[in-house]
Amino acid sequence: FPVGSTIVTWTVTDVNGGTANCVQTVNVTDDEDPTVACAADVTVSADPGACTASGVNLAVPVTGDNCGVGNATNDAPGAFPVGTTIVTWTVTGVNGGTADCQQTVTVTDDEAPAITTCPPDRTLPADANCQAQVPDVTGEATVADNCDGDPNITQSPVAGTGIDLAGAAITVTATDASGNTTTCTVTIAVDANGCNTPPPGPDTPPTGDADGIGDLIEDAAPNNGDGNSDGIPDSQQDNVTSLPNMNGDYLTIAAPAGTMLANVASGDNPSPANAPPGVEFPAGFLSFEILNLPASGIVDIEITAHLPSGVTVNSYWKFGPEPADSTPHWYEFLFDGTTGATISGNVISLRFVDGQRGDADLTANGVIADPGGPATMPGGSSGPPAAMPDCGAGLCGPGSGLTMPFMLVGLAAMRRRKKICPQRSEDV
Repeated sequence: FPVGSTIVTWTVTDVNGGTANCVQTVNVTDDEDPTVACAADVTVSADPGACTASGVNLAVPVTGDNCGVGNATNDAPGAFPVGTTIVTWTVTGVNGGTADCQQTVTVTDDEAPAITTCPPDRTLPADANCQAQVPDVTGEATVADNCDGDPNITQSPVAGTGIDLAGAAITVTATDASGNTTTCTVTIAVDANGCNTPPPGPDTPPTGDADGIGDLIEDAAPNNGDGNSDGIPDSQQDNVTSLPNMNGDYLTIAAPAGTMLANVASGDNPSPANAPPGVEFPAGFLSFEILNLPASGIVDIEITAHLPSGVTVNSYWKFGPEPADSTPHWYEFLFDGTTGATISGNVISLRFVDGQRGDADLTANGVIADPGGPATMPGGSSGPPAAMPDCGAGLCGPGSGLTMPFMLVGLAAMRRRKKICPQRSEDV
């Protein structure tokens, strides 16, 4: 009997041929619901410039019915908003039975906000200590976003950070509610404003160097301005300089006699986002150049960190390429017999060889550039460095007139015992 009503007629005949009829109705109902299996969930990006996704292909669900499928419908909107939307599919059989399934549509906002107005570059006057403070420029930025009407605007370094005559590059970052970011850069120059000129008078020592650090600043170093205790004020030497870090503690850099330090300035962490885990860099970075390198390209530098009592370091790290890996990365820079650092208390001895490990351009071109510096590692460094030999006659004296810039971390702020992740990086 088919689904529906069927009339059955019964006929009775007697022995003499007489007949009689009656009618019986058979009703068959379809009580079995159809089946439906939704297609896989869908994830799409919002349309460019919009906070919705249109034209999303949901795919057709798999349906079935013992008598036949009448239709399949869903409640999907014409455009899906950013976020998660549940779409319900309903299948109806030819005899009215129904079945449902659900499909999830996720729309992501992958479009970064746009900084339509970046704060302008500017020049700030230095104070008497040849310092200036980073201004708050976030309020000067204008930002637009396809979904977020009020993206978060931050800057690095933060307002109030001290900078020296080297200036700074402020990175302005706009972040929307979905975590998308975009940046622009504001260049801050610092005008010496006379801070590098000692006051006139018969007792004013002559300026005998080109390190870019004001004589008054160097004269305020420990030991009455003789940071390396060689009996000569640092401000009067071409190859020695002392300057404070961001916390006011001094670091003295001494290059070989006959060489010259130039363009000494503070810097920042070159790659704070992927700094080695567990390694603390307790102070900001410094940058400087050494002129008049020997023809050998070998130079030994001695850094004296005027640290608070009890503060020590046990390793030295750098960020940049190595001969075996040209991709910039963090690596421990202990002396390996050719280049690297040896550390004794608050004195760090560095050996560089032009074009070799520790030289960021890996080219023997008279320029050594590399950021990094003394660090504190839990449990100590990965291993003791090789013993550093004496530089040798003629290896570290003046000679070829080359220039060697590199960067190292100032140490004096280690008393704070916390990680410092400066907000910007700069090449030297």
